[in-house]
Amino acid sequence: MTDSNKNAAAITYGFTSDNDESVQGANFGSGGKFGLNEGYLVKFELVHNAGKNKTPGEALDYWFRIGDQEFKNRLFPVSRVFDKDGNDLQPGTPEYIEKANQSIREQGAVMTHILKGLGIPEQTISTVVNTPSASFGEWVSKYVSLLPQGFDQKPFHIFLEYQWISPEDLKKKDQEKTYLTVPKNMKGGYFAVQAVGNIDDWSELREWTEKNEDGVEIAKEGLTYINKAGQMHVFKRNTSFLEGYKGTQQFKSDQAQVAPQAQQFVPPAAGGNAAKHWGA
Repeated sequence: MTDSNKNAAAITYGFTSDNDESVQGANFGSGGKFGLNEGYLVKFELVHNAGKNKTPGEALDYWFRIGDQEFKNRLFPVSRVFDKDGNDLQPGTPEYIEKANQSIREQGAVMTHILKGLGIPEQTISTVVNTPSASFGEWVSKYVSLLPQGFDQKPFHIFLEYQWISPEDLKKKDQEKTYLTVPKNMKGGYFAVQAVGNIDDWSELREWTEKNEDGVEIAKEGLTYINKAGQMHVFKRNTSFLEGYKGTQQFKSDQAQVAPQAQQFVPPAAGGNAAKHWGA
């Protein structure tokens, strides 16, 4: 058996809940604004031309429309994983396999989260997805098969955050600032749920209390929302998130506006022809 096949045999595709603590970060919790928005899922599709210059390669496209703007995200097969310092891990090693499977779980949680936002029960998703999958494409197809008719007419509440780009990397990019985006993982918390009531009925809340496991009220600071009926939103972000790259817009021309790093390292998404080399 080749090293590639050994590695592939150890990588597993299965169901992951969007509530799974292993895919959440330590800090949980004209076309859009930072935080709460109302919009629609307009694409949730396995594409086969996701390689460079639309060459063959599989990926999941999930697009949301807010106002007149579309926010486009793409999940590629996991082909590269990194250690805590951002260095490539050697394929086939125990650490590589562990982190590759963690990345796959994070992708599964995102797909579960979006389908639950369309009203599909978690148990239904789990039943369909937990049958063995031999490839990324087969795995994603199971999620896509659950997409209901008229999905693009069902309103979502969507949490937009800023691109995770370090000040050093922003200097190298052909853009003057970081832009709003739909999250690519659950590390910040929920980001796409069924809309509840009129979006104008929700107001920002920067301080609130929550009960811990012992029923004791604990003071919280950060960002959440409350409606006119006193209902708290499931979108919650703490102060560490708000002070980090995802919570503060950065400008190339004014480094004074760049927040100190408060988020863990997030490896860049696989791109180009890397999509063709699952498990390589």
